[in-house]
Amino acid sequence: MDNQRNQPKVSVLMAVKNSEKFVGQTIQSVLDQTFTNFEFIILDDGSTDASTQIIKQYAEADSRIKAFYLTSSIGIPCGFKYTVEKGMGEYLARIDGDDFWEPSKLAKQVALLDEKPEIGASSTFVTVVDEQGEPLDNQASQGRLAHFNAQNRSHEEWLRTFVLEGSRSAHPSMMVRKSVVDTVGNYNPLLWQLNDFDLWLRILAKYPIEIIEEPLLNYRWFPEEGGNVSSYSEAVMHRTMFEASIVFDDYFEKVPNALFYLAFKQEIDAEFSFSDYTEDEKTLIKYLILRTIQSVSWSQDAIHLIALKQLGNVIKHHQVSERLLKQVNLTPIGFIHYDDFPIFYNGAEVSPTAATQNHLNDLHDYSESLLNLSKVYESKIEYLEKTLQETQNLMKLYKEQKEYYEAQMVEKEALEKELEAYHTRPIREMIRKMWEK
Repeated sequence: MDNQRNQPKVSVLMAVKNSEKFVGQTIQSVLDQTFTNFEFIILDDGSTDASTQIIKQYAEADSRIKAFYLTSSIGIPCGFKYTVEKGMGEYLARIDGDDFWEPSKLAKQVALLDEKPEIGASSTFVTVVDEQGEPLDNQASQGRLAHFNAQNRSHEEWLRTFVLEGSRSAHPSMMVRKSVVDTVGNYNPLLWQLNDFDLWLRILAKYPIEIIEEPLLNYRWFPEEGGNVSSYSEAVMHRTMFEASIVFDDYFEKVPNALFYLAFKQEIDAEFSFSDYTEDEKTLIKYLILRTIQSVSWSQDAIHLIALKQLGNVIKHHQVSERLLKQVNLTPIGFIHYDDFPIFYNGAEVSPTAATQNHLNDLHDYSESLLNLSKVYESKIEYLEKTLQETQNLMKLYKEQKEYYEAQMVEKEALEKELEAYHTRPIREMIRKMWEK
């Protein structure tokens, strides 16, 4: 009984590295929550700045903080997994070291999960803020404000949304039942870009989720390259596609056929009478449909690759029903017509003729750019020449005015001397006459 009384309702989890500028504000936003029955597990992942000292100061002042300090980094994704393993609460709430919560965040999510036990997890709307904590509009946040403030929808609609559009819930706003994580599995420490997306998908495969449509998370966004883990760079884009193939490979095997049908009913009904097939056949149909999905942009190549892999396994192991075999021509020969989508490269680009033409097109575009640039410079040169001529004219006028002014000054001095002589002449005459007497 004592253990149950002392058991925290919520485990707040944070893995952080080198966030001295923000981590104090983050910790304080957790300690300022109106809901107080929580433990705050912080993993300092080998910080080399002042983050460690800041965390220690807070930990010494508040017994709810359980801090762990690593001397060498294990990586934030591994840190996520580590904090989950340490959590003792009924609910787990994630936060990153540069974000901060509104005071009622925990209270409102706890109330929601208590009221609706069927829900596996919850997230909230966000306010996207800059480095100084000032709100950003949707354009300044590069679309993240609208992306993370997606309105509630049904279980199957969320499933479709996440597959086609990526994660629509900000990770630091998440609250999930500990029992759900125990069921679907902890964070995958090998995923750097999509660790939260992977967990969301595994939750959605079994449980509905619900969003609190109120901005209870202040999500800090750095638009410059390298500012956030997900900020754009070539490395991030390549790693994201690789991780997407891992995530979807695991996910599509686990999502129930009935739930998948509800999510992609439109595509399935266009080709199949789903209810007429066995479960094994429905699984096969699932991958046939994935191969044809065109509306997804961010991970389309990864989804197609997974679909082809699974279809190939079915053929290789002779797990093909006769009626599907006839309907979709799923044979080794027929399979070659399924794998011509340019997943790894655009086939046209490796054709010598096409490659040459593409190169010529590029050169043409480049020459057009140079021509346009030369026109701009010609215009600027013409303007400068005109300005130079006007300046020379002004200098000539100035020189003439100066010469005229100097001549006037000489004439003025002569007149002044003459005037002075005129005024002093009577006095000189009087003095001369006095001397003569």
